[in-house]
Amino acid sequence: SWATYCPWLFSQDHKNHDVVGGTEIGTCLGDLFSVNWMEDSDLHRIFDIPEKLIQQAQIVTFETNLSHVTQFGDRSVAQLEVTDFQGTTDGVVAKASWPQTTGEDQVREILGRVGKVDPNKAEEYGRLSELKKVSSVPASYAAIYSAYARLMREAASPRNHASELRAAQVLLQALQERIRGLEGRVEERGE
Repeated sequence: SWATYCPWLFSQDHKNHDVVGGTEIGTCLGDLFSVNWMEDSDLHRIFDIPEKLIQQAQIVTFETNLSHVTQFGDRSVAQLEVTDFQGTTDGVVAKASWPQTTGEDQVREILGRVGKVDPNKAEEYGRLSELKKVSSVPASYAAIYSAYARLMREAASPRNHASELRAAQVLLQALQERIRGLEGRVEERGE
């Protein structure tokens, strides 16, 4: 699986992607599948467009292009509405009071013709889609990426040697944990 909205590392835009409410969190904000699922849920809620579970599964699987998505459990619920499980079930969808996502072309591609699309929401969705492309990393390396980003932030602060040292130690610990995991796999497979 892949983590997304991670701190800047090698992204082309050289910006931090782990910002919530103006604050850098210092870690990846979610796994790609869950983020895609939540954004899809928000998208349909905002545009008052009903969606069946099977449709949501297909869309989220398509959007989760860096991970392998599998279905399991009782598939007989596939034709039920998403709102039977989240939100409302009476056909009344709560309106969001905050700006939401979606690139107009992407909204139309995902949802079909939905009438007029708010250009601000379309622009935000497009921005977030691009952001996921540059800020996603393999989940097994998320701790390393986050620790490295923190070290780079600390190293950029003048006379901040104690914080830089702590950040370097956290990075070293993350690397050592990954090495132990890889050694276990190599031993297990007899490589």
